[in-house]
Amino acid sequence: MSTEQEHPLTKRVNAELLNKPEKALVGNSALITGATRMNGIGFAIAERFALEGASPIFIVGTENSKDIAPFAQSRLKRYAGVVYTLIGDVTNEESCIEMMKHAYDLSEGNVNILVNNAGTNRNQTLTEITTEDWNFVMYPKALGALLMTREWFRIRNEKGIRGGRVINIGSVIGEYGNFGQDTYAMANAALRGLTKTQSLTLGRRGITVNIIEPGFVEGTDMTSQMQQEQVNAVKTVSALNELIRPRDIAGAALYLAGKDGERVTGSVLAVDSGIQSNYTAAQMMYQAGLRRVPRYALGIIANLSQEEVTMIQQARKKKAE
Repeated sequence: MSTEQEHPLTKRVNAELLNKPEKALVGNSALITGATRMNGIGFAIAERFALEGASPIFIVGTENSKDIAPFAQSRLKRYAGVVYTLIGDVTNEESCIEMMKHAYDLSEGNVNILVNNAGTNRNQTLTEITTEDWNFVMYPKALGALLMTREWFRIRNEKGIRGGRVINIGSVIGEYGNFGQDTYAMANAALRGLTKTQSLTLGRRGITVNIIEPGFVEGTDMTSQMQQEQVNAVKTVSALNELIRPRDIAGAALYLAGKDGERVTGSVLAVDSGIQSNYTAAQMMYQAGLRRVPRYALGIIANLSQEEVTMIQQARKKKAE
């Protein structure tokens, strides 16, 4: 991670953004949780915000990311005037209070963009799930977003500051569910509900609250562990026949954080290459006997093991003989 190099295309795009005359977030400060991994969504958002003039930028990581955080901070400093790293636990109330207070102090009193991106996952069957597994997945995504937003708003309220943007990063799984992802689906569905409710709670103070729901993201830990056949299967049920990239999500976050998104709140923005609509269509086509999408492709997306996928393929082949 520490030696990760920028892709040549990323370098070129970043150079163009850095040199454009008008930048969307000048005069804004942003705090992004789960942003210390340079191949992740949170870092991509922090980088795009930096390129658009946001400063200072705060990237939040856990104790486990202490070693890689300095490299993420160093990369961001190429574009942002001021970058700070905050190490803490978004599931711990005292840690959230301390981090947010520190951020407001360092930003001279105003952190007006909050991105709740932190999250974890464990894929297990229903009979394997323990309460510890539930806590491990649910707390960072749902409780973390609640605590961070609460402290972010509490300080603003005490200071009499109006306006601001809260952007939550969820998942399409929170809407459609997935085999073997009970806790992950619950956590992201909870985040969606939290977004809707907080948009009502905070709207009177001029604060927008929205959620971005990504699909399968290339280059992240999840897709990097997938076999090529699995990646192809995901693309098969994607309307655009592509995975999405971290920078696609960053672009959506920029829209919600910038002037063009000032009247958008309580919204769910799917950035998924069309997988939400096409996944349902794929299931319907199969049930209707249209074989355009192989059943095992849906199984791969449903987190079946490779052995189970092979069994399905063999059974289909035998039935056809």
